[in-house]
Amino acid sequence: MTESITRSELSQILDAIQAIDKKLDIHIATSGERFQRLEDKIDAVEAKLEQRINAVEAKLEQRINAVEAKLEQRIDTVESTLQDISKRQAGTDARLWGFLVTLLVATVGLLTKLLFFDLPRP
Repeated sequence: MTESITRSELSQILDAIQAIDKKLDIHIATSGERFQRLEDKIDAVEAKLEQRINAVEAKLEQRINAVEAKLEQRIDTVESTLQDISKRQAGTDARLWGFLVTLLVATVGLLTKLLFFDLPRP
């Protein structure tokens, strides 16, 4: 059962196809514009995020530099304190050796006196 199509029906079908084609073109163009706007919004958000990340990195860099400076200062203080302690220890060592040498000389002198000069007289 084949039905033949008249020219007017064929013309109506072609007009309907053309109308659908135009609507499809409009929707494709509209979708393309929507995608472009969405892409632009994404790019804007990306730029803002990049700016914020850069700002945070700069703040972190400043804080790290401040901590490094304080740490170096404290290390210098500790080194200076250690040098002072070393000098004091050297002075203490010198006094201790002086005391020990004096004590040794006094002991040797006392022993010499007892051995040679404090002999009982007959």
